[in-house]
Order: sequence, then structure tokens, then C-alpha cells
Amino acid sequence: MKKCIILAFLLGCSIAGMEAGNTLQKSDKMIPRWVKHTPKSENPNVAYRVVQVYVDKLSDAHEASLKELTNYMPQSWEINRFAEWQVKGNGSNEVKVLMEGSPVAVAMDCKEVDSYWELVRMGYKNQYRCYVLYQVVRPGTRAIEYTRLTDKYGFGPVALSIIPGAGQMYKGSYLKGGLIMGASVLCAGGIVLCEANKASYLSLESSTHDSKKILTYHTAAQNWQTGGWICIGALAGLWIYNIIDAGVAPGARRMVIDNKFKGYSLNLAPTMFDPYTPGLTARITF
Repeated sequence: MKKCIILAFLLGCSIAGMEAGNTLQKSDKMIPRWVKHTPKSENPNVAYRVVQVYVDKLSDAHEASLKELTNYMPQSWEINRFAEWQVKGNGSNEVKVLMEGSPVAVAMDCKEVDSYWELVRMGYKNQYRCYVLYQVVRPGTRAIEYTRLTDKYGFGPVALSIIPGAGQMYKGSYLKGGLIMGASVLCAGGIVLCEANKASYLSLESSTHDSKKILTYHTAAQNWQTGGWICIGALAGLWIYNIIDAGVAPGARRMVIDNKFKGYSLNLAPTMFDPYTPGLTARITF
């Protein structure tokens, strides 16, 4: 039992340590999932890249991350080196790069999909550690993928929550998942301990003919049985909460590709079909 308690305690401490570290402040409660798991593109001419930069001021993060972006391009694109960059507008940027074997810089569109920052202690001063997720289009193409950000994860975390805390960890709630897992280990250890002591006192009860000892052992066995039922109830309640929480609680922000939405505009305008018949026309642009 002691080993179970120590294991649960160490597990909770290690998860809490992962959350804390040397981070003084951060832009979100949970680190977005794309920081550690870069999204995969469905189009070979589109790539997603996570750029990490350290800056003294958050206002410098955009330019620094954009200049660093070409170091993370796919090797199959054969980008030689960074040439220059300029803001294109509408949330997009245009990076001019030199292609392998080409003396002319080629324009490459990139769009900032999401960003996340942490204020961390770096030696004698504090710096912002910034992560920026970019969608980059291969030069010479006009490919595009429609994306959206969400904190929903569907049924996956519920399936994983068969193991208490696993669903929360999958969604990025490492501290909550660690606490649920540790508490479940404690409850399971309590059940084992109660059942072992109950069996021990029942054995002592059956091995003596002293009425006082029989009553004492029988009472003790009942008390340990009650403790076992309490642990079972606590474990069952915790497991049910774990499943519900894994399904409904928001997780770390993630990016998903949603090419079903192609984008359209709808314009309605009054019109006259003839001098005496008013009407309404609709124009849908895809």
C-alpha cells in the first residue's frame, strides 16, 4: 500500500512539474496541441510549420518568426536560402526565397494560423518564448487549405478514459489527468488494503474460541469491509467523473483542416422583372 501511495504522489508531482517548470506567465492555460504535434497537410503543396523564437518584446515576435520560417520548409521544396520578406496584408505574408538552382527570388505565401507564448526565465533576464503556427503554400502554386481552431476532441478522449486520466492528458490537461490517475491508484490501493485486512481478521476470528476476541475480530473485519466499500464507491465515482470530464471539458486548442467549407458570399438585391413586378435576386459567389 505504501508503494502505491508513493507512486501516486510521485506521479502527481511529476505532472505538476511538467506544467510549472521555469514558466512565469503564458498566453493560454494549456499549451496548444499543435506546439508539440505539428498538423499534417492533406495537400502536397501546403505545409504547416511551427516556428519557435525568443524575443524581448512580444511586438518583435511576428517579424522574428517570419524570418525564421524558411529554416523549417520541407526539403522536397528545395528552398535554397532566405532572401527577404514583406507584409502582404489580410493576415497573410509574402516571403521571397531563392529556389535551388534559380537566381531569381520566388514569392511564397504564408499565413499565421495561431500563436502561443510563454514568459520564461533565461539566465539573468526574462524573455518571451513564442511559438507560431504557419500555413505555407509552395511557391508557384495556388493551393489552399481551410482550417479552424477548436478545443473539442470528439469521442477519442472518452475512449481513452477507460484508463483514468488518460483522456485528460490526451486533451492537454496533464495536471488534471495526473491527479485523476493518482487518486484512482490510491482508491485501488485502498480496496486491496481493506480486503487484505478484512481477510486477515476473518481468519483470526475462525481460529479462536474466545468470544471476546471473536467479537473484536468480527468488528474489525466489518470495519475494513466498510472501508473497502467506501474505496470502491470513490473509485466508481471518480471513474464516472473521469469519463464525463473527458467528453465535455475543453482541451488544449488545436488546428483542424476543414475543407468542407470552401467559402462563399451571398448577395441579395431588390429588382424589377418588369415595370409592374418587383422581385429579389440572389447572387452566390463560390
